[in-house]
Amino acid sequence: MRAAFCTFFHCNRPLRLCRRGSYVCCSINGFFCLRGRSVFFFASGIYWKPTTFGKTMHKLSRIAIPWFFWGTAVYGIACLSGTAFSLGSYLLWIVGHGSYLWYMTVFCFLQIIFCFLPLQKKGVAAAVLVVSLISRITTATLGLSGPVAFLNPLNWAGFYAFGILARQTFLTFPFIADLSTLPRPKKCLMQSVALISSIAVILLSAFGDALLNRKIGYWSTFCVFAQIGWIFLLLWAGRLLSHVYSGNIGKASLAVYLAHIPFIGYITNRFSLGPIGNLLFSVLIVFALYTFLWLCRFIAEKGNFQNPFCQIIGFPKK
Repeated sequence: MRAAFCTFFHCNRPLRLCRRGSYVCCSINGFFCLRGRSVFFFASGIYWKPTTFGKTMHKLSRIAIPWFFWGTAVYGIACLSGTAFSLGSYLLWIVGHGSYLWYMTVFCFLQIIFCFLPLQKKGVAAAVLVVSLISRITTATLGLSGPVAFLNPLNWAGFYAFGILARQTFLTFPFIADLSTLPRPKKCLMQSVALISSIAVILLSAFGDALLNRKIGYWSTFCVFAQIGWIFLLLWAGRLLSHVYSGNIGKASLAVYLAHIPFIGYITNRFSLGPIGNLLFSVLIVFALYTFLWLCRFIAEKGNFQNPFCQIIGFPKK
């Protein structure tokens, strides 16, 4: 799901759609197309476990290879298209200064910092969440955006901490817990209340930004609350899709996300099918890329070079 919504972000044109409807509808659409990264950090928090610095660096070294490979590939395509090359601009591109790779830098930084924080203690995780919320509100109040906002780890640490708290605290939350043992009426009631509550948070956030007449984006005043609502909606959607497709696609989300720009960026930056059309197209992109990379891995396996292939592009081994 996180790969699909990150792709959807690059497909959509929320400001263009504003001309066709009310500001509130535009805000909802804008919130919708900006969910991918918050879902990524939230999911990372759910699967977080205390570990040592050495194990963390080993994990990050494996992530760094596809990060630099795909980042270099996209930058190379830009240079072939007429962008002037310079070592400085290349390095800034890789770390996410003005590029879609910023979340890799933030993710690696948070992984290292969280090695030294006892986030398994609810109070510590809650403190990180509060500090991050203050950072987001401050960013919105000061009107900050661009690299100074995206590359600020405090703006994203809260989603990570929220995922950890969700894992520890919300074990009975309808979108996370296993409700198979509950009576069907009670299970449906819990899921319905949670679903309606999430939708209400999104609508109220859109209405709040409409009242303030804030520009739609990651850094609008109420966007952070809408992101939380979308997180739980996507968990619900993920549960539905888990009965349809294999979890292997989730394991390949890093490769799919890093690859979607050079493969699909040219097309999606020139066409807009509306929010629903772009969402469906995003899902299609994810499945198409996964299938393509799976076929490449199949060829690599037959050619006895599966290991280096998977390490370079970030695709899981068979």
